[in-house]
Amino acid sequence: MVCISIDSRMHIQERTCLMPVVFPHANGYTLADADFVYAWALHFQTYDPAKSDPCLDTMPRHNVAQGIQWLIARNRQFSLDYLCRTLVPNGYRNTMQATPVFMNANKHLLLGVPHGKVNGAKLLNDPNLCDDIRHSTGNHPAIDAILEADSDELNTPGNPGTDDGIKSQAAPAPAASLCQSLITKLVKDIEKDPFQPKFRKKPVGALISGWMPRYLAYFWPNPSIGPAATMTALGPMLKVAQRLTQAMAKGPWTPSEEESAVTWANSVFIWGGVPQKSASVTPDAIRNVFEAAISGTVPKNTPMNSGWTKVAAFASSHLADAAGKQAEVIWDSRVANSLISRLDDILIQMGHRVVPSCLSGIGTVVGRGGSRTGRTYKLAWPVGYGKWTAQFAGSELVAQIRDELHKQAIAGPVNGKWTIRSVEMVLFMDGY
Repeated sequence: MVCISIDSRMHIQERTCLMPVVFPHANGYTLADADFVYAWALHFQTYDPAKSDPCLDTMPRHNVAQGIQWLIARNRQFSLDYLCRTLVPNGYRNTMQATPVFMNANKHLLLGVPHGKVNGAKLLNDPNLCDDIRHSTGNHPAIDAILEADSDELNTPGNPGTDDGIKSQAAPAPAASLCQSLITKLVKDIEKDPFQPKFRKKPVGALISGWMPRYLAYFWPNPSIGPAATMTALGPMLKVAQRLTQAMAKGPWTPSEEESAVTWANSVFIWGGVPQKSASVTPDAIRNVFEAAISGTVPKNTPMNSGWTKVAAFASSHLADAAGKQAEVIWDSRVANSLISRLDDILIQMGHRVVPSCLSGIGTVVGRGGSRTGRTYKLAWPVGYGKWTAQFAGSELVAQIRDELHKQAIAGPVNGKWTIRSVEMVLFMDGY
């Protein structure tokens, strides 16, 4: 059997996986056993109030036929069922996972035992597993990405189908002066505001200020992978995206190109920690997203969520310097929260009580439970999750911020300039 894994440089690899962890209720999705053990240990560290030993102690199963929000509302995150739901692809997280069927499929790794008065589970008594836990910090970036990424099941989708056929458009002209003043202040605020990078709610490094120091403090999915390593990892993905774009101009993709597109899209989802249901990652869906991102017109049945926004961003990355063209931004919960929370404060300070028309296209995206889900805003911002309107409007706003950075002569990381991607990386860290 072949398992997909990612090394410490975020390079995707295939490796032999003799006994993977199998998720029968997620269409047989598998994880390498070492990745699961790493996630198991982090789960103890994050959610176990007793801070027990993950090598020796038990975790309650708490498997219930309820959605993931039900578990969160009842503080049942410290459970095998919640752990499994965080690890499976988007689309399966509202499905009960830690059933007897799951336990039987993974008896090479897990043992069913009581946890107080409820059913529980523990790792098998294997010294090698404990060694893996003690020496695995920073060696499982794909799991770090999954645990840090947005969860689609925590979002309320926009109205299905309402984005079909829409076209990307700039902000309305009458609101341009207001919007520009907001952008000018936002850029200045981010330049002067102190910033503390954090990972799993704990400080990383010293307090900093300034756009460029903030960019240099970027990391994903853990502090060992900074901006340079990230851009190196993205390089091959962006080249494949450009090849697929060039092939689109010649007509339908060939079977070989379709296969390449599916492999590529799944690699983007893995990098972003947002694996998707395999049945949804089709050549047609990928091509539709490419078409929407490049042309600004959305074909019918074009998907958009926390994974597909990354496909859109990478598919259009080559347009960043093209005249009259717009590269797409990754409009996830962290970028959306950075901009909306700052604009919300600025508008309130200016005496506004409604979202101005020049910003009405952008919208909120809910993050992972425990990080960005508790953010509240004073103004009534629309829901942006799953909507191409928010994708386009957010990308246009980030492009305007990039231009304002150049106006204010704030030096950037790419030959002294800023790009859509580098601005996005600063906002991503700001929106934690």
